[in-house]
Amino acid sequence: MTTDNNPSNCVNNSPISIKPSMDRLPKCSITDFYYLLRLFISELIGTGTLCFVAVLYSFPPTINPVSDCIIVFFTFSWIVWIFGPISGAQINPIVTIAFFITRKITIIHTILFIISQLVGAILGAFIARSLLPNDLTQLNKIGLVMKNPLISQGNAVGFELFGGFAIVLAILATTDEFRPNIWTAGLFTSLPFQMGVVHALLVGILVSYLIIHIIYKLFIIIVFNCSLTY
Repeated sequence: MTTDNNPSNCVNNSPISIKPSMDRLPKCSITDFYYLLRLFISELIGTGTLCFVAVLYSFPPTINPVSDCIIVFFTFSWIVWIFGPISGAQINPIVTIAFFITRKITIIHTILFIISQLVGAILGAFIARSLLPNDLTQLNKIGLVMKNPLISQGNAVGFELFGGFAIVLAILATTDEFRPNIWTAGLFTSLPFQMGVVHALLVGILVSYLIIHIIYKLFIIIVFNCSLTY
């Protein structure tokens, strides 16, 4: 009697290799160390790039043709596209803390991310600052987060709380494991058509307003000339 067809012979007794993950404590191995190094560099470059653009684009004597928030938004989108598959492109420590509270990352990864974000922000701001001329009187204020003089201290704190809440809510909703993987299907494919309709509507309203404004001005000019004639 042979034991070739015995089910016990088909069992693979080799050890199962578990890939490193942010929701498990890292082991003392080269694979886990390399994984942590990738996460550290990813967050460092991402945060540094965002701070570099934010500081350099806020050059005081220059009148920027595009709003600062739009440039930072596109930069953040690029960072998420490049570094999102590596570390999640958390960039902000409040996002890291939110991931830790929801047990998506461990305490080791939380500390690693916050350190890399702080180092990246300092390096990005320092490099951007070093590229600016030294004879600027506003050099000490470049890159500083300062509230508008017209806004009170309480309103500024309220805006910051709302902004932080919105960021954490959007990211946690996007990474919610209870949502289906295709819950955004159709959103990006139909977005150009939606924006096309909105764009056409806005252009129509704007053109109609301009036509009415021009007709009104012409009417005033004609009435004024007629009054002078008679």
